[in-house]
This record gives sequence, C-alpha cells and structure tokens, in this order.
Amino acid sequence: MEYDEKIGYGSNYEKYLLSGIFRRLIEKLKIQAVLEYPANRLMGNHEELFEGLDIKINPPTADLVWNFCEYEQSEDRDLLFKEMLNRSQKYILVITGNKRNLGVILHRLWHLMIFKSWDHGRLDLMDYKKVEKRAKRFDHLKIIKKGTFDVPWFILDVYECGRFLKKFIPHKDDMPVKPSFWERWPWFIKKYMAHHFYVLMEKI
Repeated sequence: MEYDEKIGYGSNYEKYLLSGIFRRLIEKLKIQAVLEYPANRLMGNHEELFEGLDIKINPPTADLVWNFCEYEQSEDRDLLFKEMLNRSQKYILVITGNKRNLGVILHRLWHLMIFKSWDHGRLDLMDYKKVEKRAKRFDHLKIIKKGTFDVPWFILDVYECGRFLKKFIPHKDDMPVKPSFWERWPWFIKKYMAHHFYVLMEKI
C-alpha cells in the first residue's frame, strides 16, 4: 500500500492497520468476497486495503459487508443494519469513531473554535456499545468480536485540524508505516486511546 499524500500520514496509518485487520479476518474466516456498504472515501481508495488478495471486491453481495464511520452518520441505524444484512452472506463489520478518545474531543473543540459545523456524525454513536446494542435487536445476528485500531504516538491527528498544521509534522512520501507499540496495549487502555472501534457480527 503506497503512501497517499492527499490524506496525510494519519489516515495512511489507519489504512495500514485496517488492512491488517481485514487480512487476518479473511484468512481466519475463509472470506472470498467483501463489500463496502455504504461506501465512502474517508481514507482515500478503500479498495487498496485488499491489494494482492485473491478475493472479489464490492460485488452485489459478499461474505463480509463492512463500512467505515457510517454508523454515526446514519439517520436510520435499523435500516442500515437491514441493508447490510441483505447484502451479507455471513459477516458484518461496523467501524466507528471513538467518543472516548481525547483526539475526538479536541477535534470537536477545534470545530467550535473555527466556527465550522461538525460533519463527522453523532458523538454519542461513536461507541462500540451502541453498535452492540443495535445488533442485539436482530435475532439472526451474533456479535463475535470487538476491537480497536489507530492508537498512534500522537493523541490528536493534526491532519484533521487544518491544512496549515501539516507543516509542523515532519513527513516524507517514503516514511515507513508501522504499528505503534500502543497498538499492543490491553483493551481497557485502548478503548480510551484508540481513534476507532470495530464490531464484527455473524449471521446465524
């Protein structure tokens, strides 16, 4: 996966980690097709997450249906789950932001300081517990895994707080992307420090 200067180091780091999560799930669960629904480009081209894998990407239906930070944006979460269920043959993966993360809190303050409307969805929905609670409304869904990712060395992703701040963060196009040691910390710490949660569910 190549470094994408348009989305900055922070989002490239997220993509790198998310690609690893997908690759482990694909191998363990024998997944042959993945579908992003609804699809967005918050981290650039999401198809790059699956480069080099012998799987189908974004067919009409798939073994694994997923989305990135759509839950907190959705006006009808039940409908979102139903649509994902209709397109999934086996698994659903929902990724949200983490309202507990200090970076999210500071990001919200940044929007207030520059008088920019908040456009990242409802903060109260950026919580794995809300996703789990919603999933339990569906008798044929079973939660099988929850996790976090994106626990970088910096608490606040400055790339999200104004382009002019980029000059304060040294980076090169060939800067290596590798997991920070914080990614190995236990759940009870990462649930406050990670930028993102994910919840994996299985159709039963």
